[in-house]
Amino acid sequence: MTVARRWMRRLDGWFQAPEPGAAGRMGLFRVLFALFYLWHLSIFDVSIMSGMPGDYRANRVLLLDLLPASPSPASLQALDGLLVAALVLLGFGLRTRAVTAVILVAGVLREALPTAVAIEESNVFLVFYIPLFMLVAGRWGDTYSLDA
Repeated sequence: MTVARRWMRRLDGWFQAPEPGAAGRMGLFRVLFALFYLWHLSIFDVSIMSGMPGDYRANRVLLLDLLPASPSPASLQALDGLLVAALVLLGFGLRTRAVTAVILVAGVLREALPTAVAIEESNVFLVFYIPLFMLVAGRWGDTYSLDA
């Protein structure tokens, strides 16, 4: 056996070795993700973007075509309320798969307006990739949750 194959076999064994506390770490990541996302929501009130002229939007976001031309501040605050409630439930670990789906949809809807104005200010990783990955492949509701 060559040295390269031996090295690759050791490297594969290291990557594929089971981690004894992986489920617990995912549960802690879920709680930290919910807390960080709640902090992120407290920074910017998206309801101030209601009534923004269409010419001010620099980028076309296809998701905004599904919404009314100018959502009211009350509807955007209701969306924020839904997202906050879902994040609190996620932090406590109640119905994590359903709540993660709500966070994915509500987060993407909420982030569509700031993304249309300034694409460099968007938070696609926070609002789309992490919830989507955890919805499809993650098991972050297995530990440190009310319903586990």
